[in-house]
Amino acid sequence: MPFTAEMRRAVEQIRDYLYGGGYPDPVNNAEQLSFLFFFYLAEGLDAQRAARARVARKARASMFAGDWKLRNPLNAQSFGGKKAIPRESLRWSVWAKGLSGEPLVRFVRDEVFPFFNEVANGSAVNFMDGARLSIDEPTVLTQVINLVDGLRLDQADADSKGDLFEHVLKQIRQAGELGQFRTPRHIIRAIVEIVDPKIGESVYDPAAGTAGFLVGAYNHKDIKFLRKALRMNAKVLAESLGVTPETLSRWENDKDPIGPANEKLLRLIVGLTLSDKAPAIKFDQKEIASMRIQSVRPVGIRRVMCFKRVSVVNQEKDLEESWREEEKKAA
Repeated sequence: MPFTAEMRRAVEQIRDYLYGGGYPDPVNNAEQLSFLFFFYLAEGLDAQRAARARVARKARASMFAGDWKLRNPLNAQSFGGKKAIPRESLRWSVWAKGLSGEPLVRFVRDEVFPFFNEVANGSAVNFMDGARLSIDEPTVLTQVINLVDGLRLDQADADSKGDLFEHVLKQIRQAGELGQFRTPRHIIRAIVEIVDPKIGESVYDPAAGTAGFLVGAYNHKDIKFLRKALRMNAKVLAESLGVTPETLSRWENDKDPIGPANEKLLRLIVGLTLSDKAPAIKFDQKEIASMRIQSVRPVGIRRVMCFKRVSVVNQEKDLEESWREEEKKAA
């Protein structure tokens, strides 16, 4: 889902509620919104990790599995007086839709923030260290959370989320000072082409905001990557695909699109070759065969039909002349 006008208006409403509710600090507002965006997206991220674990046939516990001991006893009033609640209750879809006003402020401040601090503490860097809720006015927090929920960030792609974050910074008039800008994707592709990272090399991105360069490096020359994973030279893979090595080279160097039929065949070759060696690969020949792959054509290149005048020798001239005579008689 792209960054729509409705999403832009929702961000402007959030800004108005924050400023009107007595929260004028733009840097703090950006930080608080970032935390709320993460709380919203965490539920979907947890589901994605669980799905990957099932494909890889590995056991993985959800971050929302088990019980959570309430830090503030007053929050027990919203959960039947219990001192411990299921961690499922810390999902955005539960508390953001089920609480409002003062109970919402108390629960987010004393339970949600500590919970995600504990979750982040298990990662390489605890980005939640020292984080706390500063939007403590009940009406303002309720309205802001409702607006964030309405953004439907789980349906947005990576670029749309980046556009949203940039718009947040622009609206609080600090984007230029903070220097938080995503590198446009066409610039990423151009730089990756120049650097030309090879398989086995390490990629260092010292300013990895949304990891655009790291993803771009991974996607660089996918066909060549797959060929090396298959341990095939260009000639062998070209023969398997029924094309010339020159055609394969043009595909690998983005000179020509591979085309839907050849892409399906390549997927089948990869799946059949690697599925036994990599159990995590979910390989379904029928699914690949039924895929609808949109053909990609380089921009600016028009395919036209070419006609050439040729001389045709009529080897049955006498027969043709006899037909013409019969036609004249019939007329």
